[in-house]
Amino acid sequence: MTPFEPADWIVEGTVEAVNVEQGTLTLWVGGFDELQTVPLCAQFPEWMLRVGANFRTMIPTVEARNGKLTGESWGEIEPVEYTSIEEMIKKL
Repeated sequence: MTPFEPADWIVEGTVEAVNVEQGTLTLWVGGFDELQTVPLCAQFPEWMLRVGANFRTMIPTVEARNGKLTGESWGEIEPVEYTSIEEMIKKL
């Protein structure tokens, strides 16, 4: 795979660890069997650099199929807000 592989597979995940000294993020990504550790990159928004941040983005299909993120190609990274059932009922 080259760094120019298109990011075209939608995933959601959660930041599990931030290691500034090593320059990495460890992520839980839906559909992956293992936690994924990727290099920090300028594309990561500031809100994402904290444990527990939920996100949605796109990754290359080949990485999704292989079950291993390289961290070389990302789509737009968006926050994902989860609402509890109790909060949803209150809004009705």
